[in-house]
Amino acid sequence: MKTRLFTALAFIARSAFISRVAAFILLFAAFSGHLAAQVDIDISNPSSGDGYSWSSPTLTISGNGTYTITGTTTNNTIKVQTGVTAYITLNNVNIQLSTDNACAFDMTGATVYLTLEGSNTLKSGNNKAGLQVPSGAALVITETSSGSLTATGGDYGAGIGCGINGAGGSITISGGHVTATGGQYSAAIGGGWGRRKRLKVVGATSHKRQGSIAY
Repeated sequence: MKTRLFTALAFIARSAFISRVAAFILLFAAFSGHLAAQVDIDISNPSSGDGYSWSSPTLTISGNGTYTITGTTTNNTIKVQTGVTAYITLNNVNIQLSTDNACAFDMTGATVYLTLEGSNTLKSGNNKAGLQVPSGAALVITETSSGSLTATGGDYGAGIGCGINGAGGSITISGGHVTATGGQYSAAIGGGWGRRKRLKVVGATSHKRQGSIAY
């Protein structure tokens, strides 16, 4: 009887140990998957991969994860898909567009934690904000940012916020050096033409309804 009892207890102990090992393996796999989501993208020569896709002229970030973007372009654009939470580093990115309704960086409906490294420029065509953060989107420029961002809207578009007839979303500037310039009849940070209401921008001291403001 004792032998059978010890055998049963040993089996239970082994089973518990195997369960713990299996749980650890699953946790490690999940963590590894998170690390795999950290990718580097060159906006001057983009491609498709896990969590992002390229269809000219738009690079779309469709998966939650961590991304570093570099490069210079006068045609290509960045879009973060609605519902996505992305941690994005801009490292010497220069996007300058002139086509009407072309948006350098559009994060409609998304949440983006943006870190700035080096000197970055986002300039959109008419009717769009340089960095499109419309109502329902949330942007945080992180306190670890050591670089700069110059965001310029086309006519009727804010520097950071929304384009024509649109209100800006939630904007927090916690680090870096940010210069926002709105297009004609638009806020530097806030809404576009027709919706120029000023936003409460956390981390900034002031902003203008129209023109340029630096933080």
